[in-house]
Amino acid sequence: MFARNSPRRWITVPMLLAGLCLCDPVSASKVAVSNHTVIVTAGGGLRVAGKNGNGNLGLGDAFLRRTFCSSGGANVWQSVWAGPSVTFAIQADGALWACGNATSGRLGLGDLVSSDLSTLTRVGTDQNWLEVTVGDRQTLARKLDGTLWVWGSGPSGELGLGSGISNQNTPVQLGTDAGWLGCDAGGRHVVAIKADGSLWSWGSNFFGQLGIGTSGNRYVPSRVGLLNDWTKISAGGTHNLAIRADGSLWAWGSNDAGKLGNGSASSTVNTPTQIGTGSTWSAVSAGENFSLAIKTDGSLWAWGLNEVGQLGLGDLTSRSAPTRVGAASDWQSVHAGANHAAGIRAGGAVWLWGNNASGQLGAPTGNRLEPSLASLAQKPVITISTFPNPTWDGHMAISGQQTFAFPQTVEGISKSAAFTVFNHGSTQLQLSDAVTGAGFSVNLDPPRMLEPGASILVNVSRDAFLAGALAGSLTVSSNDPATPVFLIHLSGTVFSFTADADGDELSDAAEFKLAAHGFRVNSADPGLLTLLRAEGHRAGLVSEGALRAGQPGGLLLKRDEVSGKSVVRLRLEKSSSLAGFTAA
Repeated sequence: MFARNSPRRWITVPMLLAGLCLCDPVSASKVAVSNHTVIVTAGGGLRVAGKNGNGNLGLGDAFLRRTFCSSGGANVWQSVWAGPSVTFAIQADGALWACGNATSGRLGLGDLVSSDLSTLTRVGTDQNWLEVTVGDRQTLARKLDGTLWVWGSGPSGELGLGSGISNQNTPVQLGTDAGWLGCDAGGRHVVAIKADGSLWSWGSNFFGQLGIGTSGNRYVPSRVGLLNDWTKISAGGTHNLAIRADGSLWAWGSNDAGKLGNGSASSTVNTPTQIGTGSTWSAVSAGENFSLAIKTDGSLWAWGLNEVGQLGLGDLTSRSAPTRVGAASDWQSVHAGANHAAGIRAGGAVWLWGNNASGQLGAPTGNRLEPSLASLAQKPVITISTFPNPTWDGHMAISGQQTFAFPQTVEGISKSAAFTVFNHGSTQLQLSDAVTGAGFSVNLDPPRMLEPGASILVNVSRDAFLAGALAGSLTVSSNDPATPVFLIHLSGTVFSFTADADGDELSDAAEFKLAAHGFRVNSADPGLLTLLRAEGHRAGLVSEGALRAGQPGGLLLKRDEVSGKSVVRLRLEKSSSLAGFTAA
């Protein structure tokens, strides 16, 4: 049987499963990971979490989720696949559905759909779909009759339809062969196995990932070697893993960070090469830049890039050879995504580890360096952005670790900022309180209710009449069990009209406003004279008329009899108001 343990697809687990954690009785039958995670529960429901910028969670919006939310309505689903910004699922009746990024025909929905779809939409009317595999731009699917179908974009030959065809926005059959046992889409290439055990590949070959021993892309399926005993295959971003009938492990393609597992962390391999001498490998999964595998004794092994803990080894050190993950010997299946992973152990619980920047682990915060039990319990999650209109996940603040600095100002001129409060959870978020420290104020009047995926703008103002450098905080209380009080540090400076920190008889506020217009207030600056003549009186400084009146004979310029130069006599005085001051 063909095994699909590839970077953006599904994991098969027993239908009768134990609970995912002590408080979570929901069990799963399949899992898919990419930059998001999708789970099919034992009852046929869908749970989703993680990145959602293209609506790929199927929740009707584009907000990421940090806990597992119900998706797909009340339909009964039997399998699911996740790719970069897309999700595919097959219902119990064999119908295929899709959501997410629809550009280049990736969803297979035809010319009429060119924008993102945030809810699952049916692909055609066929009801004999068996499995799907998703690459960077190409999608392939196999039907129950063994035929292979392709759609999406394939300028490097990813579709396998020939060099003259690079785009296809609806499913089209690849050739006439009905003997495909399975296939797997990598970044921009595809590997597949036929029923006779032969291995095939097509698409980009820049890193030797086609395994054919030569360079150059292939636009139609090309046979890899002459062996007929390949049983399992998995395609990563630019590398592949495979198992032969004797249980031996093979790899080829790019070897960045040691992801081929051959003990090296450099060079490429352009033909399948055995990794070690063992013959007890039972499952493989190639991620973006890392690799996972299971042996027949149930042990889990990992190698390759480990910058966010995707190897599950408890550290951030990359490995160039298979390294055992923990001591457990009951792993049943494993799945590598972009930079996080999922696995199933005996009893059916789902375990997740690696990157959690977008909540793809179903946890509010923090990466996981070791496999952690996934929780499908429904709960609210509060997140706050220091941007009024955040455009990416990095705009999300971390409670207690973020400081927002208000622009400097002078007495009488207020400054405010807009923060966006999100509910990135799966149930209603109740905002019960919002307070600030001295020198700041907030306009949120709780209680407020936010449905999953909803957001609200909260304005915080800096008091313009409390001069000096002030530090405070914004705290928003909610029913989020993990972060009941979300804290953002605040800072800001208001310059005083009476304080004179440097003792030059020019107020701090005056110096701030003059400096804002490019004047060097603590050194000679000819431009300052022009400003003072034209607008100085509006700043509360001595006007030109007053200066002339104070000079003998009303003269502003006086000739020095010794040097022959003319000098200007000015006297700057402290200001009590700069409200009307403008640039000259």
